[in-house]
Amino acid sequence: MDEHEHEHDTSTTLTVPMMLVGVALAILVIGVVGALIAVVRSVNFNSTISLAYYISGSVIFLVGAFPRGGFSVVRGRTTQRHPTGGGPYAVPTMILGVALIGVGLLIEWTGLF
Repeated sequence: MDEHEHEHDTSTTLTVPMMLVGVALAILVIGVVGALIAVVRSVNFNSTISLAYYISGSVIFLVGAFPRGGFSVVRGRTTQRHPTGGGPYAVPTMILGVALIGVGLLIEWTGLF
């Protein structure tokens, strides 16, 4: 037997079911947080929940679109910092951001709450 046959698969692939579960959980958690903020502040539910989705979706999209590597102020000019985006999770992260913005638009347009 080859010694590499027993190694575990340590790939960083994001499967479709994992992505769907992540999107569903993000929608649920952000919606609950937006609703709690609306209750605490006694403001319009639709606008507050939509705003929570807009802000979260925008930040998540930007994180996924952030370029790899770059200059680090702490380490100086000679050392590249570790990639913060653009890796294997870049596209799924950007898709999640767009989905959250879309949910915010849907809630704002339909007036679900």
